Amino acid sequence: MSTLTRKEIETRIRRDGLIRNPRCGDDGEFEIQADSYDLTAGTAIWKQSADTRKGARVETLNYSSELPKVSQPTVTVQPGQMIFVVTLEDIVMPTSLCGTVYSRNSLALAGILALNAGHVDPGYEGPIVIRLINLRAIPWTLTLGDAIFTITFQMIDNVQDDLTEYKRVVSQEEMISRVRATADAALGNALYDLYAVDIDKRLNEFQASSLEKFREERDSRWVQRDEIWAVLFHSVWSKMAAGVILIASVIAAVFTALQYLDGKT
Repeated sequence: MSTLTRKEIETRIRRDGLIRNPRCGDDGEFEIQADSYDLTAGTAIWKQSADTRKGARVETLNYSSELPKVSQPTVTVQPGQMIFVVTLEDIVMPTSLCGTVYSRNSLALAGILALNAGHVDPGYEGPIVIRLINLRAIPWTLTLGDAIFTITFQMIDNVQDDLTEYKRVVSQEEMISRVRATADAALGNALYDLYAVDIDKRLNEFQASSLEKFREERDSRWVQRDEIWAVLFHSVWSKMAAGVILIASVIAAVFTALQYLDGKT
């Protein structure tokens, strides 16, 4: 199985339309590498992150052919967030070729994980979709129209099977619709959403525990206050009773002394 070189890729693009809507440089020539072509980001599809999951919706942003490169829409991908990227180009694969899609090295160096780059079957016609996750601790920005994936084309040697029955055509609109449905059912932020329910549960348990503890401490304080008032009440009454007894004793003593003096006189 041999890999197509730059010249062969260019020839097939011009002759057979191997890549529909290929990217060209300022000189009008196709931007093809030595034995590969870099696919560009045409549509970004993502779901709102978990902190807004109650009102989460699927967002779509498209490349605009009417805008210059510096003015193309951008998407900021938060740490842990997942995003789907549909290529601007369609691959028109003849039955004599298969392809392999890779994420570019620049993505890996930026801490962006591509989940489903891989094989493209003979006879496939349509865009390529790759799912990306930001594994960095900081946001990452994707600009639509940027080269983001690399595809290589391999000749199938000694074709004996009739592969025409495997021809499959997927339009951009159909692919975007499929991806939106997948994104709606997927996690918006894989590193957070997996634990969001558990986090909420733990927070609720902590809140309930803290509230119960507060109530117990409050009731304990009221008990202590009641005990303090009882002690104070008992102390005051004891002192008052002692005072009354003392006064009564003094009065009795004075009265006895007066009677004694009257008897002497």
